[in-house]
Amino acid sequence: MIGFSKNPQVYLGIDLGQTGIKLVELNKVNEKLELSTYALAEFDENFLQHTIKGQSSAQEVARAVKYTCVKAKTRGLNVTSSVPACSVFTAILTVPNLSFTEMDIIIRKETKKLIHFSLEEVIVSWKIVGTNPNVQNILYSTVEHLERVEKPKDEALTQVTVVLTVVPKSIVTRYKEIFQLAGLKLVSLETETVALSRALVGTEQVSILILDIGAITSNIFVIENGEPVISRTIEVGGVTMTEALSKSLNLDFNYTEQLKYDVGLSVTSEDGKSTMSSVVEPIITKIIDEIKYSLNLYYKENENNKIEKIILTGGSALVPGIDQYISQLTSLSVYVGDPWFHVEYNKALQGLLYQIAPRMAVTVGLALKNVI
Repeated sequence: MIGFSKNPQVYLGIDLGQTGIKLVELNKVNEKLELSTYALAEFDENFLQHTIKGQSSAQEVARAVKYTCVKAKTRGLNVTSSVPACSVFTAILTVPNLSFTEMDIIIRKETKKLIHFSLEEVIVSWKIVGTNPNVQNILYSTVEHLERVEKPKDEALTQVTVVLTVVPKSIVTRYKEIFQLAGLKLVSLETETVALSRALVGTEQVSILILDIGAITSNIFVIENGEPVISRTIEVGGVTMTEALSKSLNLDFNYTEQLKYDVGLSVTSEDGKSTMSSVVEPIITKIIDEIKYSLNLYYKENENNKIEKIILTGGSALVPGIDQYISQLTSLSVYVGDPWFHVEYNKALQGLLYQIAPRMAVTVGLALKNVI
């Protein structure tokens, strides 16, 4: 941990993840961004479902948040958090190039056709692809907000492409309640996609696919010029792989989990090709198929663009051989993402931070929200 500087600006990101709580607190002094503290607290493999679906009381989740903050010795009270990808509906729409308020009316009419909730039950947010990220993409956006940021439209364009995000109000209300009970103020709530893009891609003007292999689910995001344009979720993850191996080998789950990281899931042949363990190959194949589907979906609308690479993140990103196997089957370069490259930290922590980097990418992106 780096020592606190005098009168720093504090940025606190907290991710209520699939199995527990992750937090990152950053200090900014004299334009220098420092890691002040972080935490990765595991509670239960169904922690996220208990959090968003009310299977645990808000008080229980709040106690876990407060406990994690106390142990990490955080100082910030204002929190940026994320809505899990499984709870967010996203779509790409093409709409007439009108004023923001006129476009909002059209977008909401289209949204009504796409979702099974009524518009009164959700928060609708949208962003024109290629515009300033501060214009929209805020889950608390309102018509009044659109009027404040109203700008003259580009008369050369008859239509524009927008990224639509829809989140149930019940989830937003529950997150607000949890953080309030924990003695914190939720000042911003955004999607995991946006946080990951900020942490792993930044302002790089390229098209990249992010594969986030979580404990229970895997998320696939296509990022174009720093903005998410495709988001898909598949119900398999690191726990799915470990459970399959544990059952096949008749070994304890925790022992198998460690074995997965020590030995890996693939074998490299003499010709340099990877062969995945037959036990987990069907699971990895589901992820690969979803990647290929997302790539085809993107190229269908962007035939002149090219996905430059795949950035791997999430708890299973560091399983030996998984990056090589995905690269082999997709014909794309695959790299493990490093969310810490934005931040200065004590070099004695470098090895540890590398090991947890794939699990902390969303949280780092949340902490960076008002910084970059």
